[in-house]
Amino acid sequence: MPPGRCAPEVWTRDKATNSEGPDAQYVFPGQGGARLAAWAYSKTGNKAFGQKAITMLLEQGGGIANLRTISTPDTLNPVEEDPRMSTNEASQTSLSCIEMLELCKDMLPTETAVRRVREFRGRPSASRQ
Repeated sequence: MPPGRCAPEVWTRDKATNSEGPDAQYVFPGQGGARLAAWAYSKTGNKAFGQKAITMLLEQGGGIANLRTISTPDTLNPVEEDPRMSTNEASQTSLSCIEMLELCKDMLPTETAVRRVREFRGRPSASRQ
């Protein structure tokens, strides 16, 4: 099964037992999965969901902006941008962070997270332009 998916029989069994996947193994990858895991932790107190949410958030990684200047004829005034970043992604990641701080506040790590270089999926690298 792909990450975040379960077999149909597990889904059917969970409708009766409400206890399938207590180790957060069926949390779908990506921002939506992390947010849902945090919500599940806040409602159930199951630490597996809280840990999964925090781990997923930290694994998103980050990067250093690789700015380039864009000027006429593309813009009226020169601006600097990183073509690998999107406004929507920055907004959604910010909202995820805010949610994690509230929903998982008692499980937040006390040590500094290791910064990981982010791999960009399908977008052009600023160095290739």
